[in-house]
Amino acid sequence: MWDWVKWLIGKGLNLMVIQEPEVDTRQYSLQVMLDEARGKLKCAHNRFDIADDPDLIDCAIFTLKAEEKRYDYILKQIKHYQKQASL
Repeated sequence: MWDWVKWLIGKGLNLMVIQEPEVDTRQYSLQVMLDEARGKLKCAHNRFDIADDPDLIDCAIFTLKAEEKRYDYILKQIKHYQKQASL
């Protein structure tokens, strides 16, 4: 196989190596987590909107507050990471 590659190079043909762009996996993971948290927050809002029993309302409020905290935490992590990456 290497003889074939050497032959191509000898003939003046350029072999291009296509490299994947480097993906910042930490930033990507945080973005995926944020999208997931956004969806869960929307579901929590919907659950709160349809709750009609006092116990279900309490549960929906608890869930909504927990999802808001999770969303805020991930958003804060993204901002912190972007600040560190820009230095």
